Amino acid sequence: MLQKLSIVTGVTVIFGIALWLVQGNFFSTGGQKKNAAILANLDTEKLSEILIQKDDTEKVELVRGANQQWVVKDLNYEANAKKIQELLLQVLDVKLGEQVTDKAKHHARFHLLHFKENNNQWEEEKTGKLLILKNAGGEPLLELLLGKSRSEKQGFKTGNYIRYADKPEVFLITENIDADTDSKEWLNLNIIDWDGDEVIKSVELKNGDDVFRFVHEKKEEEWKAEGLEEKISQNAVKSLGNALKGLNFDIFIPADTPAEETGRENLVQYTAESYDGRIVRVLVGDKEIESEGKHHYLSVEMALKDGVADEKLQAEVEEFNLRSKPWLYGLHSWMGKRFLKVRSDLLAEDKEK
Repeated sequence: MLQKLSIVTGVTVIFGIALWLVQGNFFSTGGQKKNAAILANLDTEKLSEILIQKDDTEKVELVRGANQQWVVKDLNYEANAKKIQELLLQVLDVKLGEQVTDKAKHHARFHLLHFKENNNQWEEEKTGKLLILKNAGGEPLLELLLGKSRSEKQGFKTGNYIRYADKPEVFLITENIDADTDSKEWLNLNIIDWDGDEVIKSVELKNGDDVFRFVHEKKEEEWKAEGLEEKISQNAVKSLGNALKGLNFDIFIPADTPAEETGRENLVQYTAESYDGRIVRVLVGDKEIESEGKHHYLSVEMALKDGVADEKLQAEVEEFNLRSKPWLYGLHSWMGKRFLKVRSDLLAEDKEK
């Protein structure tokens, strides 16, 4: 009899503990189901703004203009659309994991305080990173706080702590959301990307008194020099033809910056014509400037060859110039040197002749 009573009592106690845990929200998801998406669906066409903020000064605002192009607001420059797409895909992939607390008093522990709630500003690490997605009307589609990460060293599965900005519940997620608060990290750093073998028909280089012109009439043919009697180095000229391939800037400044500040008192002019009639003209300062590293500054613009009437190409040219004309681009020194060739660099060595 006592044995049966002990079993009944034990079952009752276990049931009571389980009921207490559920009622105490230890297994609650605050109305959110485990494995539910943090954002059920997202119409990216209606998305107009992304805000990522750590505090009043450390933040980045990405806005979509009338032409549907994303812009880094404080820098007023084109944003990296691929990086934005990756962020949105990460958000859509996130599933709610275990709820670890529903008490606001524990937010600091998980680095999930809203920056407006953190009175102890010296404890910055306790502040979460705020991610807000807004529609065209400025209404939030998602307000999420991203907290600290948890590593395997702590004896648990890896993950990151998050919470909805207007709710106390804290969840552990296994996915990662890359939300940089440095505006420069969101810039589209690519100026142009023309493959010399596939795109470029001719190249002209003016460096001081020297003028060189090289043609590549058909993609499978070798480069030929015009007005140059010496034998050219195919490798060197091919490299010159690829000067616009993967051309990325490191920094950018207003186009009206004085020449003495940019090393552009003496300019090297590089002009490339594509097979479809687009022309790109680059003006590079021959002097290396020490500004956040060693750079050569250049300006770049695009045009259409006379006689080419193509609305699609014309639109591309106008869009390119709208983005590039207001700026001078600072290229890492090694990249700037792509354009700074002299006669001896382009001629064949004895073993090539």
